[in-house]
Amino acid sequence: MSNLCALEKNNKYLDPSSSRSLLGDAKALLEQNGSLSEAALMLEAAIQQGELGEGGYEAWILLGETRNMDEREEAGMKALMQGVKRAEEAGAPGAGMLVRDLTGIASALS
Repeated sequence: MSNLCALEKNNKYLDPSSSRSLLGDAKALLEQNGSLSEAALMLEAAIQQGELGEGGYEAWILLGETRNMDEREEAGMKALMQGVKRAEEAGAPGAGMLVRDLTGIASALS
C-alpha cells in the first residue's frame, strides 16, 4: 500500500477473516449501477487486504475511476496514478497510458 492515496482505515469492509472477493463484489456493484461510495469502500478494503486484481494494479485503477465518477477527483487521480505506476512496474504500461496522458494535461492546465 502506498502513502500516495489515503485509504479509509475504519472501513466496514475490512474483515481479514472474510473469504469474499471485495474486488469482485465492487465490480458487480458497479455493473449494477450501485452506490459509488460503497464500491469505493470495497475497493479500498480489497487494496488494504492485498486483493489487487490483474497485474497488481486493477483495483487501484478501478478505485480511481470510481472516485472520479463519485466527484472525488483528487482521491481519484491519486488512486489512478498509483494504478498507472503499478501497471508500468508490471510491464503493462498500456493499462495506464490514457490516465498518464490525462494527468499530464491536467497538470499543464493547473
